[in-house]
Amino acid sequence: VSSEPCGSCPACLEISEGRFIDLIEVDAASRTKVEDTRELLENVQYAPTRGRYKVYLIDEVHMLSSHSFNALLKTLEEPPPHVKFLLATTDPQKLPATVLSRCLQFNLKNMPAARIVEHLQHVLAEERMAFDDGALWLLAEAAQGSMRDALSLTDQAIGYGAGKVVQRDVAHMLGTIDRQAVSSIIAAVLEGEGGALFARIDELAMLGTDFQALLDDLLSALHAVAVAQAVPEVAPPGRVDSDRILEFAGAMTGEDVQLFYQMALNARRDFAYVPDPRRGFEMLALRLLAFRPMESRELALAEAAAGGIPPLEQSSTAGVPGTKKPDAPVAGSSPAGDRAMVGETETETGTLKSGGEGSLPLDRPARSVDTEVNKAAATVPLDAASPATQLPPAGLQRPVARPHVPEDGGISLEQLSPRHWLALFPALKLSGVTGSVVSNTVLASIGGDSIHFVLDRQQAGLYNEVHRQRLEDALSEYFARKITVSVEEGELQGESPALYQLRCKAERRQAAIEELEQDPNIRMLIREFDARLDTDSVTPLD
Repeated sequence: VSSEPCGSCPACLEISEGRFIDLIEVDAASRTKVEDTRELLENVQYAPTRGRYKVYLIDEVHMLSSHSFNALLKTLEEPPPHVKFLLATTDPQKLPATVLSRCLQFNLKNMPAARIVEHLQHVLAEERMAFDDGALWLLAEAAQGSMRDALSLTDQAIGYGAGKVVQRDVAHMLGTIDRQAVSSIIAAVLEGEGGALFARIDELAMLGTDFQALLDDLLSALHAVAVAQAVPEVAPPGRVDSDRILEFAGAMTGEDVQLFYQMALNARRDFAYVPDPRRGFEMLALRLLAFRPMESRELALAEAAAGGIPPLEQSSTAGVPGTKKPDAPVAGSSPAGDRAMVGETETETGTLKSGGEGSLPLDRPARSVDTEVNKAAATVPLDAASPATQLPPAGLQRPVARPHVPEDGGISLEQLSPRHWLALFPALKLSGVTGSVVSNTVLASIGGDSIHFVLDRQQAGLYNEVHRQRLEDALSEYFARKITVSVEEGELQGESPALYQLRCKAERRQAAIEELEQDPNIRMLIREFDARLDTDSVTPLD
């Protein structure tokens, strides 16, 4: 008598084979009358024949009539010592309180999909059936926590696949959407390829796709992306498209994911009103293409790669002594061609002027020019990272910490420092998950042609050897020599490119708020009409 039967004694064998005389199983759904209950209880007084107890298992007990419960109640109040009652139900609220009060309640939980997959793997291995994990995850999700349903679906899948349980056949049998289709839709939205997006929708329509189910799968994929971004270590491991999910997590900002999810959720609500499900899904696709946050990560990286360091350098320093607010360059209109506009900033030994020969194009290695500013940049110690690793408080009290840049138009390996790394990162043009991971690193040390980085521990879940190799290749191409890169996870002691971008954005926004607060027209509205400036809606135009 324990929670773990031995499985080998006569009682265990007879119970598992369904021929144990002292286990009486009753289907209450088909025996609801009081006469059936009284007939059942006539033998309660007799001792068990084979086992230690006589066990009554009443399934779907909530289906019994009120008279049947009354007949059962007396026996439940004073059961003989050799009798055990097991009452199983999916709706305990329908049981009378008098019955519930005399029972120990055990709430059985749904089995997690991972546990179902594990058991199906064991069963199919014992049966020597060919299968793949993707098919088992589809079966586990369709079972919705029920192992019995999972085994029943697996039995159907074996017949459907002629003795094999493979993902494609199981998807056809269940009528589920191929997740590669959802991935291709998200990829087309991120790339802004409307033609490819609508071509894919047309293909799915020709296959008779249920667009309601397609929308549900899109919501599920966006949820997985959001989880992978926020808490990578608990991202669901069972998704067949887990690699694409991680790729999207690196390519999309949190604002993108939340906006797309909200639009898809609203579209699901509106599906009841659309004349045609396909047209409803196409309208969602148009919204996904048209509406995106202005400050998306890929936009910032593209601007940084195209224009040098405007996204890094155009941080407003209004009201800060010793600095001058830089001009906001327009794409393609820089007076120095491909050179970036750098605001005038006082350094320890000289001043960098906006535009002209002092600008910083980061698309080629630096030449050695011995200037005062170049010397100052070359003597920055490796631990001279920006002290600001968090967003600044309201009201700027200090100038924006900017990377030291040499006048000759590039950064050499000998000059590379943690601050130079902030300016160099956009020029490497790393995108996707690699760009997201590398943007959360800090330059730790340089030894010859070897560079060592520290990766934010919170981003370590997305890091792998592929990202290190891509970073190494990008640096080798930039410096025109073989560079060796090593990366370790840890707590950041300086400012990473990702934090730098966030800080600059916050400072530009704060400067915009201060400018609005000093605007005479707005001050007049506040004074005359008791108006209030909604600072949460302020976004800098640059």
